Amino acid sequence: MVNRITGIVLVGLCLCLLSAGCTTTPDEPAATSEDAEMTALLERADTEISAGLSQLQENNAESAKELSGTGITGDPAAHVLQEKLAGVSPYVVSSLVIDTEGVVTAAAPVHYEAIVGMDLGHQSEVQYANEVKEPVLSGIFMLEEGFPGISLSYPVFSGDDTYLGYTDLTFRPEIFLRQYFSPITEETGYEFMVLQTNGMILYETNEEEVGKNALTDPIYQATEIPKLAEKIVAEPSGRGEYIFWDGDWKREVQRELYWSTLAFDGIEWRVAVIRDMDDSFSPTSVSTPRSDEALGADICSLTSFVENAALFGQQNGRDAALSVFNDPGGEFIDGELYIFAYDMNGTTLAHPYQPGVVGKNRNDLKDKNGLEIHKSCMDLASRGGGYMYFTFVNPSENYCEELKLVAIRPVDETWYVGSGIYIPEMDVALNQNAIDSLVSRVKEAQAFALTSSAYGNESELFAVMNDKFGDDASYVFAYDMNGTCLSLPCQPEMAGTDRLNFTDAYGVGAVKLEIDAAQRGGGYVYVVYENPDTGNEELKFCYVLPVMDEWFVGSGIYAGVVE
Repeated sequence: MVNRITGIVLVGLCLCLLSAGCTTTPDEPAATSEDAEMTALLERADTEISAGLSQLQENNAESAKELSGTGITGDPAAHVLQEKLAGVSPYVVSSLVIDTEGVVTAAAPVHYEAIVGMDLGHQSEVQYANEVKEPVLSGIFMLEEGFPGISLSYPVFSGDDTYLGYTDLTFRPEIFLRQYFSPITEETGYEFMVLQTNGMILYETNEEEVGKNALTDPIYQATEIPKLAEKIVAEPSGRGEYIFWDGDWKREVQRELYWSTLAFDGIEWRVAVIRDMDDSFSPTSVSTPRSDEALGADICSLTSFVENAALFGQQNGRDAALSVFNDPGGEFIDGELYIFAYDMNGTTLAHPYQPGVVGKNRNDLKDKNGLEIHKSCMDLASRGGGYMYFTFVNPSENYCEELKLVAIRPVDETWYVGSGIYIPEMDVALNQNAIDSLVSRVKEAQAFALTSSAYGNESELFAVMNDKFGDDASYVFAYDMNGTCLSLPCQPEMAGTDRLNFTDAYGVGAVKLEIDAAQRGGGYVYVVYENPDTGNEELKFCYVLPVMDEWFVGSGIYAGVVE
């Protein structure tokens, strides 16, 4: 864990931290309709975030009470943690019990049991929680899985009021906070961000900036953003203006920011909302659907376009090729087709319609439903290329979010190129509650699978799993990491078969993508697949989680019929 951070600031949209020429107004002008709207949105966000954190802390308090009776070690303690996880937000990653010396005495989910007995007493977050013996909302720190997270902890006392240690719930802040901010962004077009008082970014609408430091990172030093961030940290409320790229990174615009203060467990969060002052929000424009024949022809053109770009890069070298790819009027612009390029670390090399992202690392970029875009693209490139879906802004349709079928090809082992076609024929307006239920269902299946030792053999395990999770279109499936189908309730004849090279109607190798996501620790994949409830081919949004690195479980949401 990193050193304790005593405050967190929600500052609104990561892009504000990069802005040039930001200004603030010492004497606030008379209230306007915009003031009232922004203030109302801040109040809404404050209320919902506070309620979410309070619910998590209530779950912590209940488990702490149970642990005071069961003790903080062994199977009884682990059972308490597992029950707690089953009843909390799907955004929670794990729960631990840590004793007064900083030693982990219990952990959940089951695959976290490997860290039981680990001494974390040297970490300042652990030291602080044991010192204050009170509920604590931590700062951001690096989780064992390799990504930054936050811990919400609660003290555990014995029946005679002896302090035993504490239990916690750990979550990724950008994912936890997304559930509150995304609906507002979809309704209004306004954006949000999270910044700790030490400058570390916890959340932003464009999540690729999470983990950067707004006060010290080199990309911010040429701007006045550090000065603006310092003002927001110092003052409980206010307003500021600045100039920077809009949310789609297509052009620089004048932006306006409002912030207020939320307090939780003694920690102040500043909640801010941002709007573009010289642009209107228009979320309703969508592309015109095509015939099957036209779509097939477009896919063929897409494939040739990307293969030609990869060949061009090989023949002309990186610098010369990127100069052409970045030219909006160049030879690699053909209608809606354009080439984007990234290195294998996630740094943008070419993007003609979003010049603001060139040179920036976007390895953590996700689409609006949570799919990890560039990690998936890099996995594809490392395997020689292929196809996948994600949602992305469409430059030719007022930068509205649409589903995109993307082709990826490596140029060499250091970088890759890609392009895509938008497919408005497939609706991807997924309900966040449905996504939350999907994640919870797969987590429950993972926890069940990790108890496989309770069953005599594998076939018995999957028979019980199918009964528990295989009733309808929300069925749970399982594959090993080589692509062998272990369980597929809607198609039982597939069990035991090799499906590594399965592709859907548009050429997307979904099983390979699911293996990639599982090996990254879990994630999302889109695929076109038959819905057993309707018999129709439909777009399916899947979530998968690994089971002890040997196989994985997954489930999905059907978004509707593919026209």
